[in-house]
Amino acid sequence: MRFVVLILLLGCPAATTPAATIPAATTPPPAVAPAPTTQCRVEQREVQVEWTLDAAGFPTKQYVNNDAAAHQFATEWVRDRDGRTLRVETEMLEGIGEDRHFTRTLTHRESNRTVEVRYEERGEVHSERYFYDDRGRPIRIESVVGDGEPRITSCRYDDRGRVVMRDGVMYEYVGDRTMPSHARYDAFERAPFVAVGDAVFEGDPLEPYRHNAEIQRYLGDCTDVFFYPCSPVFAPPPAAGDTRGVRLPRFERRPAASMEAVVEQSLGCRNNGASGEDAPDETASDDDDWVDLGAVRCTVESVQTAVGTGRVRGVALVTIARGEEAEESTHLLLHLEDGWSLGPEVADGPFNGNQTVGTLRFAVSRVALQPVLSPTELGLVAHYETETNVAVDGAERAIRESGLILCTGLASAMLQCTRVAESIHEQVGDQVTEASARLRIVGDGTIAVDQVSGRHQRVPADTFVVEDWFE
Repeated sequence: MRFVVLILLLGCPAATTPAATIPAATTPPPAVAPAPTTQCRVEQREVQVEWTLDAAGFPTKQYVNNDAAAHQFATEWVRDRDGRTLRVETEMLEGIGEDRHFTRTLTHRESNRTVEVRYEERGEVHSERYFYDDRGRPIRIESVVGDGEPRITSCRYDDRGRVVMRDGVMYEYVGDRTMPSHARYDAFERAPFVAVGDAVFEGDPLEPYRHNAEIQRYLGDCTDVFFYPCSPVFAPPPAAGDTRGVRLPRFERRPAASMEAVVEQSLGCRNNGASGEDAPDETASDDDDWVDLGAVRCTVESVQTAVGTGRVRGVALVTIARGEEAEESTHLLLHLEDGWSLGPEVADGPFNGNQTVGTLRFAVSRVALQPVLSPTELGLVAHYETETNVAVDGAERAIRESGLILCTGLASAMLQCTRVAESIHEQVGDQVTEASARLRIVGDGTIAVDQVSGRHQRVPADTFVVEDWFE
C-alpha cells in the first residue's frame, strides 16, 4: 500500500525577516552512498532463491519463491560490527503460516580457532561448531540438533583460495576460473558444471542426454553461495586475535590484449599458432605444445574465429585438451571493446580416445556473428556435430546429432548459450528414431523451422522464440 502525504499552506500571511538576520546559504552535506551490494540468484525448476550480499560478502537478505509448494518467504540477517550474526528474521509472505514472523537469536562461544554458535528452534537446541585453518577459513563444521548425532562438513582449499573438496566431493577447475568445471565423486563418477560468465549450471544444459532434470543455475555473485557452508562469509569470525577469513575468490572478467593471452591465462593453455579452422602445428615438440597448470597439462586443439562490429568485435571457439587422457572441452572467447575475455564452455568431451560411453565426438564449424534476438544485436551462431553413448534405464542409447550453437547477450551479464538440433539419429537396441529439419535464423528473436522428416523432442517442429529455448 502506498501512502501519499500532501502539505498545503493556504491563507498564511508571509512572514518578514530583516535582511541582516537571513542566514547565509549553506552547502548541504554530501549524500552518503549506500554500501555496495551484490546479488546471487539460484534457479531450479519451480524454485527461485535470491540472495543479497553486502560489500564484505555477508548475506543480508534472502528471498525464496517455491511455485511447487506455493509459498514465499524472506529472511534478513542482523550482525554486529565484527560480522557475527545476532539474529535471523524470517517472514512468511505466502503459503502455510502466511504473515507469521520468526526470530532466531544466536549466541557465540569462542576458543582457540573454534567458534560454537547456538540457537533454539521449535523447542530444540541447535549447535554449530566451526574449526578454522591459519587463514581463518572453515575446514570443519559440526552441526548437532538436540541430542542427535553430529553432521560433519569438511572443506579444503587450493593455494588460490578456491574450494577443492567439500564433504568428500573433489572440485576441478579450468585455468583461473573460480567456479568448478567438474565435481568428482569417486574414481568413476565425474559430473560437469557449465560456467557462463559469472553464472554456472550444476549439470549441463547443453548436453540434454547426460544430466538429470534437476539443473541448478547460479547467476550473479554466487561463488560463496555455491560452496555453502565452506565459504568464510557463512561462518562466524574466528576467536578474537585469530586471522579472519575473507570471501572465496570471485569471477572477475579480466580483459586481455589478445586471444592468445586469454587462452594461456584463463584456460591454462599455450596457443601454438592455430587460427581460423587450422589445426595446431603438429611438428611442435611437447615442450612447445603443453603448459603446466598445477598438476594438469593442457594444449589447444583448434581455434575458430569470427569478426563482429560495435561492442562485439569478435569471438573465438577454442577446443582444448587437458590431462594425460586429453579430456576435451570447447570454450567461447569474446572480443569486446576493452579486450578479449573468457566466455562460457559450450561443449565438454570427449574425455579420451578409447571411451565407449559419454561424448565420443564433438566438432564445431562455420562460426559467425549475426543478428539473433534483434536486427541490432549480434549473437554467435555455429554448427556442431556430436556423437554420444549413454545408458538410460539399463539400455544403451547411441545418438548422432547436428545443429546450431546459439549464444546471445554477448556483451552483457546475461550471456547464455544453447544448442538446437537440426538432425538426429537415435538408436536404443533395435529401435531407431530419426528426425531432421532446416533452421533459419530470422534475426528478430525467432527461428523459422521447415520440417524435413521424422519427429524427435530435440528437433523443433515449428517456428519458435529463441528466448523460450533457453528455458
